[in-house]
Amino acid sequence: MKTFTPGEILTAEDLNAQFNEVTRLLTPTTAQAAVFDGGWKWAGRGGKITSLGALHIIELEIIRGAFDFDRNASEVDLCTIPSNVPVPNTSGNTWAPIGMVAGMDAYPMALILAGRTVKIRVDHSTHFTQNWRFYGQGMWLA
Repeated sequence: MKTFTPGEILTAEDLNAQFNEVTRLLTPTTAQAAVFDGGWKWAGRGGKITSLGALHIIELEIIRGAFDFDRNASEVDLCTIPSNVPVPNTSGNTWAPIGMVAGMDAYPMALILAGRTVKIRVDHSTHFTQNWRFYGQGMWLA
C-alpha cells in the first residue's frame, strides 16, 4: 500500500489502488493440504485451508485407510501444508499447538504444526484402527 506524505494530492488512481489492496487483503484464499502418506485419505472438506491475511484455518475430516497401528507418547503425521501457505517459524523439535482432533472411539487429541507437517499429539497409548474417521480443526497465525 502506498504511503502518502502531507500535502500530497490523492488521485483517483491512487485511491482505487488502495481499495484494491484492501479488498485483496480481506478476500479469503484457499489451498489443499496433501495427506502425509498413503495410509490416510481425506473425506468431505478435509484438508481445505482457508486463509485471510495472517489467519489460516485447516479443516480436518480424515480417514485411516491403511493398517492398524499403536502409538504412545508420540506424534502421528497427518498432512503437509503447501508451500504457498505461511506457517509459524518452528525449528528443531519445536511445534505449535493449533487445534484438536477426535473421532470414532478416540478421545480428543491435540493437533500440532511442526514445520509444514500437521500431526496428532498422542499423549497415552492409542490403537489407531483402519477406517477410523477423525474430525477437527486447526488454526494459526503466520
